[in-house]
Amino acid sequence: MLKQAYPLPEKIAWFKREYEITQNINLPGVIDVYSFQNLENQWVIELEDFGAESLNQIIAKKQFTIAEFLHLAIEIVDILGQVHQQHIIHKDINPSNIVFNQQTGKLKLIDFGISTTLSRENPTFLNPNVLEGTLAYLSPEQTGRMNRAIDYRTDFYSLGI
Repeated sequence: MLKQAYPLPEKIAWFKREYEITQNINLPGVIDVYSFQNLENQWVIELEDFGAESLNQIIAKKQFTIAEFLHLAIEIVDILGQVHQQHIIHKDINPSNIVFNQQTGKLKLIDFGISTTLSRENPTFLNPNVLEGTLAYLSPEQTGRMNRAIDYRTDFYSLGI
């Protein structure tokens, strides 16, 4: 849900783009999206609820065994590979954008708000206050401080962090 009751048109367009990208991915490892609508002046994307919580929340309460960790890591890498095969770079891989249902073992990626559908993107240096993504998980090329294009490897860098 967009937090502002009357957001700027640019913000609505960005939110709609997130909906469209997520809807077009259609992979079992990516959250299903059902609708994009305006409810009482609040823009909302209706997403699948499969009883999961973010890895960020789970990690705060539970320590994974090495076997559990490796199983999840391999599954996330596999899902990212499938996303990249559709020429989508997520650009914000972090524990809060990976949701997991501990009872069923289902794991999915969420939040494609800043993703790109290009196979490469050339960033320009930006003020750190306007960087896209979660700062602690940004790849060096996402900051614009390196003379490197953003490609699928940026997601794997963030996952490694």
